[in-house]
Amino acid sequence: MNFLYVYEEYTDITGVHGSKGDVIGQLAQEVWKRLLSFTAPGSPCIHRFIDDIYSSMKALVVNNEDSVVQSNEFPLNLPDEVIFHPAVVSLNDIANDIIGLVNDMHSYRVEHARDLRVHNAITVIMAERNMDIQDAFNWLGNYINQLASQFCTEMKLLPTWGESIDGQLSIYIDQIGQWVRGNDDWSRESRRYYPHSDELNDINRSSFVAVVLSYERGLADEEVKRMVMKQIGLQSCDIT
Repeated sequence: MNFLYVYEEYTDITGVHGSKGDVIGQLAQEVWKRLLSFTAPGSPCIHRFIDDIYSSMKALVVNNEDSVVQSNEFPLNLPDEVIFHPAVVSLNDIANDIIGLVNDMHSYRVEHARDLRVHNAITVIMAERNMDIQDAFNWLGNYINQLASQFCTEMKLLPTWGESIDGQLSIYIDQIGQWVRGNDDWSRESRRYYPHSDELNDINRSSFVAVVLSYERGLADEEVKRMVMKQIGLQSCDIT
């Protein structure tokens, strides 16, 4: 998680791809060595992680989209038939959706200030549903709660593969849930979105975030909404 957020921040600000020998490349090598240090050679999770990290970095750089890498398999040894079973894939998809959407809630102010909010779910909801910021946050919060309920329901319906595999799968599913919880905690504690301690203490106590937007530079909301409408295929939308 830390590596991907550093990489995303790097490309957001500089627009330059990491290359061998630079700080991003060094960080990637250190993360990879740590993962291999507690993983059995030849474990299926290694090649799956490589595929995931490639897809995620491609999404960030080529398509400017958020993607989540599931490194919570390490050091388990689950076969492909389990990881790619539709029931397990669905739980991963739900968790990935929650992580990305919660991150959009945390990151909206920063992305607004950098003129990157056109890729934020809050902006899309405002444009598609003709909502103001507060209504968009409320709608997204309710949707995330629905996804969490769906995750809990589907978790109870997993098939069985025998005692050994089921034990590992139970750990894996728990780690998916911890991944979701950890992402929310990280968004607060890393100071990426809330650099001031006083504000962070208020947020942790009340769960309310003050969104104060500035239009001293960059695109106004009307321009951003028109860009979003074009991306999602809407022909018209009232600008509020």
